[in-house]
Amino acid sequence: MKCKIIDLKTVDWESLDRFKDRTVFQTREWLQFVSETQNAMPVLAELREGGEVVGYFSGLTFTRLGIKVLGSSFPGWTTPYMGFNLLPGTSRGVALAALEHMAWNDLTCLHLEVSDPYFSVEDGQALGFTCEFYTSYRTKDVFARQGLVPTYKLGRVRALVKYLEPTGRLLLLRARDPQGKCIATGIFPGFNQIAEFWGNASVRSDQILRPNEAIHWHAMRYWKRRDVEIYDWGGEGEYKEKYGCVLHRVPRFSKSRYKLVSRLRNEAKKMFERKQRFLGWLQGEPDPPI
Repeated sequence: MKCKIIDLKTVDWESLDRFKDRTVFQTREWLQFVSETQNAMPVLAELREGGEVVGYFSGLTFTRLGIKVLGSSFPGWTTPYMGFNLLPGTSRGVALAALEHMAWNDLTCLHLEVSDPYFSVEDGQALGFTCEFYTSYRTKDVFARQGLVPTYKLGRVRALVKYLEPTGRLLLLRARDPQGKCIATGIFPGFNQIAEFWGNASVRSDQILRPNEAIHWHAMRYWKRRDVEIYDWGGEGEYKEKYGCVLHRVPRFSKSRYKLVSRLRNEAKKMFERKQRFLGWLQGEPDPPI
């Protein structure tokens, strides 16, 4: 199998959107959103086997500390997975091998990370990739606070709305109390088979009214009416189990051309996590006595 970069200006996006395994995170508008908020360059590649097109790959390249990276997706993008769109019967393991060759030789990247909701662990391990997981909950057949702070600023939310809201693939919800005051909001992108819980905020003093439960129930019914089969709860959190969902893990494969790059990536990830927990601790501190 061969993986070849194609010109974004000539892409038939409607044809790509007809792939049954396509998610909202691979659409043109989502790539534009990530490109703007992460200062990254979209990459679309065609996969051919025996001269026939068998699928496509979606991702973005960016540079950090002089190291060029191909992500599909990458931690911090608020995008749990991207990966491939393949015809039925096409091996994702073979597609990953072709992608690796393209990443090193055509894009001259030094690090590659790719997560695909239809990966199996064996797809990457057979090629020497390190495997981590995006762990979430899913409700099918519709179908906590952890001392953390948001990993993104308000500008990212605005960019998401700018690119996705006009497509009809983004549901924005607001819950109000009996007096009309907004006490909770939620953001739910969806496309094809999967809808996502991307983020929400609520007023703690009004939790007795259960606004988050009302928002989720409305979101599930909304996407069900649009033939969505899976509702992804957007990450871990034991409180989500009360909704009757099941734990689900999506492999995230990473590989560096040189071992030093891999070590730098792991250290950067640890530093980011420590920073977020520290900021969460600061926000949770009570006011000092007067």
